Amino acid sequence: MQQIVKLWRTLGPGFLYAGAAVGVSHLVQSTKAGAAHGMTLLVVVLAANLFKYPFFEAGPRYAAATGQSLVQGYARIGPWAVWLFTLLTASTAFIVQATVTIVTAALFAHLVGFSLGPLWDSLLLLALCAAILLAGKYRYVDALVKWVVILLTLSTIIALVRAYMAPAAQVSWPAWALNGPNLVFLFALIGWMPAPIDLAAWHSLWTLEKIREAPNHVRLKESLRDFHIGYWGTALLAAVFLALGALVLYPTGANLSALGGAEFSARFVGIYTSTLGQWTYPIIAFAAFATMFSTTITVLDGAPRLAADLAPALAKQGAWPATRTYTLALVAIAIGALLIIALFGGNNVFATLIQMATLASFLTAPLMAWLNHRLVYGPHMPPQARPARFHHLVSVLGLVFLTLFALTYLLYLIGAIKP
Repeated sequence: MQQIVKLWRTLGPGFLYAGAAVGVSHLVQSTKAGAAHGMTLLVVVLAANLFKYPFFEAGPRYAAATGQSLVQGYARIGPWAVWLFTLLTASTAFIVQATVTIVTAALFAHLVGFSLGPLWDSLLLLALCAAILLAGKYRYVDALVKWVVILLTLSTIIALVRAYMAPAAQVSWPAWALNGPNLVFLFALIGWMPAPIDLAAWHSLWTLEKIREAPNHVRLKESLRDFHIGYWGTALLAAVFLALGALVLYPTGANLSALGGAEFSARFVGIYTSTLGQWTYPIIAFAAFATMFSTTITVLDGAPRLAADLAPALAKQGAWPATRTYTLALVAIAIGALLIIALFGGNNVFATLIQMATLASFLTAPLMAWLNHRLVYGPHMPPQARPARFHHLVSVLGLVFLTLFALTYLLYLIGAIKP
């Protein structure tokens, strides 16, 4: 029992990672992949998780080994690295927040059966998240995310088992058609599978916070164990969501690509009620909303934490206090997200924002990954904390994987590739 208590005490950043990752990429994109293509894109989901693994692992590894965040590590590489990371992060921060917020607002409207419209629902949601963060910050988020992730994981695994055991269950591996829409969806799926890579910088901050809270219990080994539980748990969950879509929705010919938030929420919750029974509706509807709420609040917390960490590295002198920077960045992110939702308002705001955010993260991924690779294998990482040789191989292959896909998408955009 003491070992279990000790393990639970060291967990936290990995669950925060899971809370941020298990959102649009899992509930929406993985489910869409299964509904549209059966089990065919499972290999893409697994490959994305494998080849992005070293770049996410860089966050807790570097923080626990050096006592510094990734941003502080970039500053040791050179000012250009900090500015590059800042530009990459700023290019996606508002659209990412807008996307997770609109999905969460849609699930909440479906849960309560009432909506004021995407913009007003999002405004109320962001106001609630901001109030919670400014009142309690890390400890409230930490406590919430652990239980939400566990609840949704158990529900989803049980639903998959029931769907697979159904008499009419069919595991389909249809041929994948190489055409424009399928290619764009493939890029978008990889973009947020399992999450945007800049989440690694947030993870390094969460790791440092956890170490400050429990300095005698959290070391490199514990930090990496916590990360592995969160990372590979979310990788498994992505595969489960895809399989659920393939088993329940693919045989019906369901097309989730163009659905609005309310319609998608109804179809998503329907996967569970059709396999587990109608009595599970309030449980699943709440679990789905709570999971996306944890994503929204984690993203809203992570970006301002990152801004507070970036400010001294950029300004060098005269930077605002961290708490002030955090608050101002939080307000700015919320307002920017609402402006984007208002700008793209309409019936297609749900699908449009998801595609924009995932593709934007997809294009910035190779440079983000390269920065983390350079930091982990650079001179500032203590030799005893460097990963094993196989880890280095996966990291190099991951850079090639992300770069080739990004170049392919750019060639597709300019018309050089016409599937």
